[in-house]
Amino acid sequence: MLNQISTDIHRLTAINTLDTIVSCQLMKKVQQAYDKSEEDVTRTTGLEKQLQQCVGCKVMLKRNENTKAGLVNGSLSTVTGFNTTTQGNTTVVNSMTVKFDKIYAIVNVERDSASFEVLKSVYYTHKQFLLMLAFAITIHKSQGLSL
Repeated sequence: MLNQISTDIHRLTAINTLDTIVSCQLMKKVQQAYDKSEEDVTRTTGLEKQLQQCVGCKVMLKRNENTKAGLVNGSLSTVTGFNTTTQGNTTVVNSMTVKFDKIYAIVNVERDSASFEVLKSVYYTHKQFLLMLAFAITIHKSQGLSL
């Protein structure tokens, strides 16, 4: 679906940082545990390792952000732009502009963070956008939504 839109596809890789100071002897074990947990979305509270998004793609919010404004889990929207910076030869996406179906204003969406434990008392912080592609959704996800 992204290729059919004919706009540049951005591959948004999560930013992971080790929050705990560990010894050199323990680091190999921590890295092995991290590698195992990296692909498990449930460990990172639903934040993906890598997203692909482009201007014009349909997306859905994965968590409640501002319930009073209507930014709730399951809110559908369309990506309208990317706010980027260039670091050397790499373009980094700092935030995305999104037009939600039920909200008049365009909303700036930044990465959200979640901490998770890879070993006892060893934590990583995982930063990623709270949006997932939503060209189609399941009947279960649509329950309770006004469509």
